[in-house]
Amino acid sequence: SMTTKRTDVKAQLVGVVSALMVLGAARAAHAQARLVGGGLCDFIRGSTSIRVALPLGIKDGEVIRGIAVEGNGGTGDNRGGAQAAILRAFAGHFRFATAATGGVSGSQTYAVHASMMLDGFKECGALLEHPELEHAPFVSMGSSSGGASAYGLAMRVPSRAIAFASNVPAPLNPMNPSDEQIKVPGVFSAGEIDRNTGPLSTTVGPMLARVRPRGALWSKNEMQGVGHQDGRSHDIWFPFFEAMIQRRLPPDADPSKGPVALRPVEESSGWLADDSTWGTGLTKVASFADFPGDKRGANTSWLPDEHLAYLHRAFSSRNTVVDIATPGYVEGTLVAITVRKN
Repeated sequence: SMTTKRTDVKAQLVGVVSALMVLGAARAAHAQARLVGGGLCDFIRGSTSIRVALPLGIKDGEVIRGIAVEGNGGTGDNRGGAQAAILRAFAGHFRFATAATGGVSGSQTYAVHASMMLDGFKECGALLEHPELEHAPFVSMGSSSGGASAYGLAMRVPSRAIAFASNVPAPLNPMNPSDEQIKVPGVFSAGEIDRNTGPLSTTVGPMLARVRPRGALWSKNEMQGVGHQDGRSHDIWFPFFEAMIQRRLPPDADPSKGPVALRPVEESSGWLADDSTWGTGLTKVASFADFPGDKRGANTSWLPDEHLAYLHRAFSSRNTVVDIATPGYVEGTLVAITVRKN
């Protein structure tokens, strides 16, 4: 009868609502945010976690403008990285919070773990009384699994990703990024003798050979004589992020008012490197306008400006005659200077 059918439908709806409530309660039971010290918050979901740290010296009423995120290596706990001196010094210069993960699998970040990280920004933002973290744009970085995680997070929410840096990354996901995703500026680096994830030729090299012809704003370098380790990758990360924050984050950006519209970067505004010349002395670099040959060749790297192009040269040239001075702030600007060896 009609009455029976209505009763059955009502029962089904009640069942669906109950199931959703149980699912929500189960998820809540396995995810929680908690304060763990002055200006620190941990968000934990199952075996994964993220720590968020407020900028040092932030004043009452000041709005956090962004987040600098570092992924964990392997599936280890790197939450303490949010308190690393170099990361906090860099982030604080831009009034960015810092964050670092634990238990995250780099290859699963794009499909699974990015949601935990984004929820962590929101929930910890509420506890830390900085709800703007829910919408704050970010730069992401890391090595090994953390390198894959930095890439995966940026690809998950390209509208919030200012830039990313991925060193000796584990398997990457996605391997066929969209046109929107390849416009997030990025730096990939690998170790020439990496016995773990392998050199560029077996890791990110083939993917970059596919996406540079599509205009990807990405570069690659392979550190000579370096294995599965950081090497000097940090010395290019921070100047790269500095350039991208200045270029992409509007001066009046205010995530407390909602999502921030990042400024796009035109490929033609940057510099290019011919990575086929790594072993010929100094890697050849030129402005986009002056670069000879195919500007979107599979062996090209895109860099945002002349300074980063010469840093790329210092990293990538074989048997190099240049080195890189330790980065630091000079008159308020973070710089890394290439210097010629004796």
